[in-house]
Amino acid sequence: MCNPPVNALAIPIISGLKEKFDEAQRRNDVKAIVLTGKGGRFSGGFDISVMEKVHQTGDVTLVPDVSVELVVNTIEDSKKPVVAAVEGLALGGGLELAMGCHARIAAPRTQLGLPELTLGIIPGFGGISS
Repeated sequence: MCNPPVNALAIPIISGLKEKFDEAQRRNDVKAIVLTGKGGRFSGGFDISVMEKVHQTGDVTLVPDVSVELVVNTIEDSKKPVVAAVEGLALGGGLELAMGCHARIAAPRTQLGLPELTLGIIPGFGGISS
């Protein structure tokens, strides 16, 4: 994933992940998938600016058709092994994305967390419920 500075799961990133996972499933030359984040950070989580815009404008059409939960479900259903190579941050939706993978490996100083819990919000992308 590449969305500096923390590889936030913005709508284009989520859509791109779904497309790439679907492509990898179709390709016979792909035997396994390794999910990483660029720049020493896995992912700081969902890009909440989308929800801020929905709240400010009331325009629910801004809510995407693709979600982190859909990508997590795609990973879980994958016939090919998916490994999360986690470095730096894996927070919120980023951690759920990693947890949805078949296996995870983390660098020694990796920070894992669900900061939404401090706000009383239940993680909702499906990564912790499987």
